Amino acid sequence: MSLASSLRKLLQHSKRSDVLPTEVTLASNVQHRATLLALEEEIFLESGYGDMTAYEKYIPQSRILGAYRPQIEKPVGVVRLIAGKPLLPPFFSPVFKVKERKYWESLAAEELLEELGTVAVEKSYRGKGVGSSLYKAAYQDSKSRGITHWVIVMEPWRVWALNIKFHGTFRRVGKVKWYMGGFCAPHVMILQDVEREMSRKDPATFSWFTGIST
Repeated sequence: MSLASSLRKLLQHSKRSDVLPTEVTLASNVQHRATLLALEEEIFLESGYGDMTAYEKYIPQSRILGAYRPQIEKPVGVVRLIAGKPLLPPFFSPVFKVKERKYWESLAAEELLEELGTVAVEKSYRGKGVGSSLYKAAYQDSKSRGITHWVIVMEPWRVWALNIKFHGTFRRVGKVKWYMGGFCAPHVMILQDVEREMSRKDPATFSWFTGIST
């Protein structure tokens, strides 16, 4: 997929007429979690990002959410949130030389920071609102538990597109390095800043994304 087409898909609005009804649920047991992690790895391999071996050690501190279509048992997408402890998540890898590392570590230790670790959607369901539903569910899940900061390791162009689509405030805080099949960098976002920007610029999306009525 070209950069231009990838950007177009990321920037497609959530209220398009072909958006599919999507339910996102938290993995409720070991088997459910294993099913979602298998889909995550399948999509990453298919997309050229490699297997998820490096992320296996984070499974005990991860929250896994799956996206489902009505009347279809098989998940079509998955998002993983990685807690800031006991292990520091990939964001803190020395390869990125994260700025203000000690401060972010302190937030992780206080359970205020977690990593938006992976987002994966089956190819046939991309551009149809499934990814947006996963981001929405992950955001609301984090907020409900008192998380104040998200960190992410992703290609800067993709983070830029997310910021545009959801009025996000991710900012880069480290070097761009080859990582998991792409040139990625560490980014940080304060969740409260997103709500402020989104409520001001796009009240309808704000209500949908945060679950807060305006």
